[in-house]
Amino acid sequence: KQKASGKLNRLKRSKRMWFEQHRWGMVEGGHLIVGGKDAKGNDAVVKKHLSGDDMYLHADLHGAPSCSLRASQGFALEERRPAHLPSDIPAYRLVDKLESPTLDEKKLQQAAVLALSWSRAWNGGGAHG
Repeated sequence: KQKASGKLNRLKRSKRMWFEQHRWGMVEGGHLIVGGKDAKGNDAVVKKHLSGDDMYLHADLHGAPSCSLRASQGFALEERRPAHLPSDIPAYRLVDKLESPTLDEKKLQQAAVLALSWSRAWNGGGAHG
């Protein structure tokens, strides 16, 4: 009946990752960037998820999140692809040690753009330039 109507079966994940309660993204090299959604989330990102080698990012704007660019934690391509995933969509896994843990200017630039895009200024149109 579902095949005839064109509906797809949904797969449920068994566990949420720790960063999914925050804003998060991936920059070049698979580095994880995590930002708070509110003041409480900003405090959690800084106090719990910012370590010595990580980079702290914050736009000097009202409503901008505190962000942590993780130096060593991030995503790597998964060699064993799940069978349900189409071949043109990459599969990633979370790793604690990336191959290149250095944060260069390009990665910092990408993370800064993400941090700015998560701020209220982005929606208001004041974050151009």
